[in-house]
Amino acid sequence: MDKPLLNQSTFFILAICCFNLSLASAFQYTVPTTLEVENAYTLRPVVGAQLVVQQKDPKGKYYNYGVYYTDSLGIVSLSLNEHQVYTVSTKKDNYYTQITGFSTTDISRVDNNKFGLSMRPKGCYRIRGEVKKQSSFVGENYLLLQDLASKESQKIAIHQDGSYYACATCGQNYSLIPYLNGKKQKTDTLTLNREDCEGKRNPLLELDIIPQEISEQPIVEVVKVPKRKYKKGDSMILKNLVFEGKSQVTNTVGNKQLDSLSQDLLKYPDLIIELRVHTDAKKSERYNWLLSRKRSAYIEKYLANKGIKTTQFTVVAVGETEILNDCANGKPCSKEEHAVNNRVELLVLDEKEGE
Repeated sequence: MDKPLLNQSTFFILAICCFNLSLASAFQYTVPTTLEVENAYTLRPVVGAQLVVQQKDPKGKYYNYGVYYTDSLGIVSLSLNEHQVYTVSTKKDNYYTQITGFSTTDISRVDNNKFGLSMRPKGCYRIRGEVKKQSSFVGENYLLLQDLASKESQKIAIHQDGSYYACATCGQNYSLIPYLNGKKQKTDTLTLNREDCEGKRNPLLELDIIPQEISEQPIVEVVKVPKRKYKKGDSMILKNLVFEGKSQVTNTVGNKQLDSLSQDLLKYPDLIIELRVHTDAKKSERYNWLLSRKRSAYIEKYLANKGIKTTQFTVVAVGETEILNDCANGKPCSKEEHAVNNRVELLVLDEKEGE
């Protein structure tokens, strides 16, 4: 009898091997990956760039793995299959499309693996150079490149080796202000002629910086201190704040006087005043006191409507108790003599120096 080509144990081992191979193809490890995209000239992050990722299959053909967009830091985070070859096509308006290839062989399954990608902007007048005669760079070191027409500025980092890279626009004039070790240096003016860009993809200007520190004298502003309008203990009659006859409200001129007073109280929040509302003595004492109260209420409401805090003012109804002449009850006086007593007096109770 012929012996079987495969005994049971051999067949079992082959079956296990085939099963493991099928598992390996079905379950593939992924590796955490970060793609960082930056401007090739300014080394700044490129935000909103489209990344089309393709993976190479065993036959050497590429298929789309996914489409991603960079965040505010120019970064895309994703998981890629282990031991594979990829290409990344980076696209964005005003940038040249670029294709970069890399492999995920021999990279960590646990740590975040970073790949740097660069994009070259279109219509860029490249400016690069280094800072000369500077032994060390401490603190903040940068160049401020300002468009003289639009006044827009871009802050350009100066690296530890003194080098810098910038991207400007053809046909524009710029001011270039270096700040070295936190101190402002002499400003240079750049004129980027448009004809220098004709027929060139991205012209290059080599410009080294020689520090010339300038002393910035502080600007001393001379402020004229206006003569103080109010002083503690002052007393004055508000001549335009008049209540005529039996009226409980003032006229337009009187309202303007209250408007002016409101502005002063808002301007000087530490000013505290007392308004004393007087009447003449043509009517009875009780009548005049009630009339004085109604006029006081009108003033209180008016100032409150202007946003004045009640802690800043007090309105006192005085009536006829403090007349300025001899026109008391029963004594004949002219209209003008009675009008002298019909008044509103302002007393300054408190204020602070320097207001």
